[in-house]
Amino acid sequence: MRKRVKRPISFILTLGILITSFIGIRAEQVHAVENPIMFEDEVAASNSDPVNQLPIVGYRASGSDSNIPEYAIDGDITSRWSVFGDGQWIELDLGSQKEVSYLGVAFYRGDNRTKTIDIEVSNDQTNWTKVYSGTSSGTTIQLEAFGFETVTARYVRVVGRGENQWTSITEIQVYPPHQDGFVLNNLEIPPTGPDPDAPIPTKPGIYYADGTPHKPHELQAVKGRKLNVVAFGANPSNNGEDDAKAIREALDKAQPGDEVYLPNGHYQLSSMSNDGVSHLTMKSGVQLRGESQDGVLLVSDHANDFGEHATNYGIIIRISAQNNIKISNMTLTSSWNLKYSTNTQVANPDRGGPKQAIYITSSSGKPSYNITLDHLTVEKFQRIGVVIINSHDVIVENSLFRNATDVAEGGSGYGVSIEGKPKESRLGREDDSYFNVVRNNRFIGPYLRHGTLMQFYTHNNLIENNKYKNIALDSIDFHGEDEYMNEVRFNHIVGGGEAAIGVGNPGATHDAAGPGNYIHNNVIENVDRYGIQVYLGSPNTVIENNKIIHFTKEGSQGIRLKNAPGTIVKNNKIYDNTANGFWGIIALEDKGDPGNAGNGAGIPKNIVIQNNRVTGNTNGVNISYGTNILLSGNEISGNNETDYINSVAIPKQLSAIEAASVQKNASSPLDTSDLLIKGGDDDSSIRTYLKYDLSQLSGKIATAKLYVYGRTLESKNEKKTVANSLYGVEDDLWSGNSLMWDSDDTQPALGDHLSTIQVKDDGFDSWYVFDATLFVKDQLAGDKTVSLAIAQDPALTGYLTQLYNGADSDKRPYLMVETYPPVELASVTVSADKTQLTPNTSTLLHVSGKMNTGSNTSLEDAAIVYESLTPEIASVDSNGVVTALKEGDAVIKVTATLDGITQNGTIKLIVTNNLAVTAQLSVDSTLGTNVKERVVDRKLSTRWLSSGTQTPFLKLDWTSPQKINQVKLWSGHVPVTGSAGWHVKDFDLEYLDGSEWKKLAEVRDNDKDAFLEQFTLLNFDTIETTSIRFIFISPSWGNGDPNDTIARINEVDVSFVDRTPQIEM
Repeated sequence: MRKRVKRPISFILTLGILITSFIGIRAEQVHAVENPIMFEDEVAASNSDPVNQLPIVGYRASGSDSNIPEYAIDGDITSRWSVFGDGQWIELDLGSQKEVSYLGVAFYRGDNRTKTIDIEVSNDQTNWTKVYSGTSSGTTIQLEAFGFETVTARYVRVVGRGENQWTSITEIQVYPPHQDGFVLNNLEIPPTGPDPDAPIPTKPGIYYADGTPHKPHELQAVKGRKLNVVAFGANPSNNGEDDAKAIREALDKAQPGDEVYLPNGHYQLSSMSNDGVSHLTMKSGVQLRGESQDGVLLVSDHANDFGEHATNYGIIIRISAQNNIKISNMTLTSSWNLKYSTNTQVANPDRGGPKQAIYITSSSGKPSYNITLDHLTVEKFQRIGVVIINSHDVIVENSLFRNATDVAEGGSGYGVSIEGKPKESRLGREDDSYFNVVRNNRFIGPYLRHGTLMQFYTHNNLIENNKYKNIALDSIDFHGEDEYMNEVRFNHIVGGGEAAIGVGNPGATHDAAGPGNYIHNNVIENVDRYGIQVYLGSPNTVIENNKIIHFTKEGSQGIRLKNAPGTIVKNNKIYDNTANGFWGIIALEDKGDPGNAGNGAGIPKNIVIQNNRVTGNTNGVNISYGTNILLSGNEISGNNETDYINSVAIPKQLSAIEAASVQKNASSPLDTSDLLIKGGDDDSSIRTYLKYDLSQLSGKIATAKLYVYGRTLESKNEKKTVANSLYGVEDDLWSGNSLMWDSDDTQPALGDHLSTIQVKDDGFDSWYVFDATLFVKDQLAGDKTVSLAIAQDPALTGYLTQLYNGADSDKRPYLMVETYPPVELASVTVSADKTQLTPNTSTLLHVSGKMNTGSNTSLEDAAIVYESLTPEIASVDSNGVVTALKEGDAVIKVTATLDGITQNGTIKLIVTNNLAVTAQLSVDSTLGTNVKERVVDRKLSTRWLSSGTQTPFLKLDWTSPQKINQVKLWSGHVPVTGSAGWHVKDFDLEYLDGSEWKKLAEVRDNDKDAFLEQFTLLNFDTIETTSIRFIFISPSWGNGDPNDTIARINEVDVSFVDRTPQIEM
């Protein structure tokens, strides 16, 4: 499909643009394109009437991040070139002088933000002529036409400008004149999200969706040539000369099956490959091997952004959509030699070296795969040692990671990072991220922020048998961006500043990890804060068979559960942790990310803590917050201060409604004042039965323990204890008065074994405790009656055990049940896509709830009723769509019913005739947090401020034509706290008439000051337009300072006022 933009195109008025920074601008040599997008007679469109594009034969750029310039001309709208800084550029070589009339440019996230660009042309790369300056629409990710008078040029340059200093371009096309105007060949937009037919993974680790194991690849031995880089001009001596060019030449000459070999020595890497960022790029089927891991040094000159070859974003080795590669036996380092930092919040001012050492990624939707990195040392990098993006079957093994030059927030100091696509699952697509393995490596701090990290939608990866020491924050980090079904096992983690293993992460784009991550059989020693932490809503994590030992830092915790729904904690051993205030397992309220409006807040819920051994610590298990946390089969004893505390659950002690012992073949029921148990299968065999009424209980079970008081009465030889076991009994119809065990009367059958205790034969009665949690939980959900039996092994003779059941009620058997209060809807919150409407416009309401536990709920299963309390102002339908009718304050009531509990909430929406609230706003610049949205928030106490570096403008765009005949403008300091004399002095108001900007009003020596609650009123004949703009020629009176150039705009009101004369009747 092609898109047409009619001539003449509108040209944005260039208003005193100042270049405020030109960061890292460095002209690289022109690089030939290995695979040009098209030849002269080829076209990019697939329809029957395509438009000719001009071929691009080379490119260069002022800089880039890891998204390299090549990605802007690869025909793939999902890749991009990105660079930071006003004035950064990408330059395209057309091969010879051509007539150029317009460009098609597509922007990353171009459907929700605008970007200002200049277009320049040249024939010699020295003298440049600007032919266009303007701003993208902010409404599409497709190509947009940027046209100008036809020029003849060989080189075309796109320069990023404006408030948003990131320039991110997904595609550029160059066009000659076309008879129909600026006609574009639209780019194909590949399907987003997962393949709807892809099977869902069901087992964590390197398993297929059906549960069958995936076998990691084994690269075949070298079958081709061995290319020694010395033969291509590389010099292993440390002579300061560039060896990258020679190594690249060897890699270029290599064919699939060949090996490029580096003898021991120092190889200086200064120049770049044709992407302008990487020293070396790998291709499929080629291996790169050094003589030894310590003896081969690849020394990058990506350092402190100085020197001929310095770059803002450097990579040592890049692998892009390649496969069957092995890199082994070498050290990847840099010439950086300044000071390291352990500050995890503030960037190291001395940081340097490459941003990434090895960068493995997909390209044009094609992944890298079957990559092995073996016996490498990776050090002196800024951000990530090895990054694996949208690729699969990458193995990193037997390697050492250490000494990042920065560990501050924002993505610095990661050893290995496995990544999917941000905010988008690619399950079933070619570029899905899965089956990557990190094993048998060493990660040595303190100059690593994280050792191994997984982020975005990556799944079914394996992290195993690695050693981590003194990592600055989490040694292994699930980064809180939907990573799921990954397995972490058999790692040994010693020391570290935050958590040995963290599931979830705070930050602007972070919160919960994905479901089903499996953490097991790891050894964790003496971490500063937490052994394993799960929080911010990370669901269904399994933590099993881990050993957590030797913690000495005050306040540290073994397993820390916050908002961690569905977590299973079982069979872990937590012991010998003597730090002051240490807790083995703790459940806490999660207040969310304080820097992100509490995102991820909640409480622990639906958690199982089972069969763990928590002994010999300062403290054992602390349930301080949560609901439906089930504890069963745990050994929590011998801790120095407190073994177990549950501050949330409500304890209830239940007395037996039936209690009796029955002896095999006895002629009558036994006396119930003592309850007896004896094993064997003869006439001396005895069992005890107990029955409890659970109807008094409500909510969810936390624990259920049976307490008995007694002793063993006989033993033989030197036996000191006797095993007595508790069983569930499904039959609740038995009666203690008639309970018999003979050929005619069969005692109730024993059900599932619940727990076993050892009763002492020491001549003293003592209290003993059986765990009955799981069986009582099931019975509470059923008939609310539970029957239990105590018995010994029928295959053994057994020894008589006597339990007290006499007149002293304090010593009779009792069932202690801890339950969590019923969880129910406590309140309803209503929000809207837009809180300000104009008549005849609509907005959608969103309803959320909060439970009485403090946790949030989405109300997906609730019955919701909407009602307008101001039907004359706005209506609302059954789907929560509000339609404004006339100016005023609209109040909408929402009633939600969940599980029989009803709660109400209301929202007030403002219906105004101010058309500015429906416009898309754009400005030249912003000072601090004084953003443009403040001009329509109905508050004189807030303002938009321009930066003062260029002539300010404020532009309002609508998607459909609007009738307008009045504009009000408030400008100046805020009332009360400011001062007078800072309002706008001179400005023009213009509107778009077709493709031409026309002046509506010219205001000079404006005397209306918002500080005095005054506004500038402009009345004019009715116009119909999709866009107006204020150009602030003299943006401020400056309170007497003629050099003040900051515009201060409090509010804008744009409306149509009916001026039809009223006819008297």
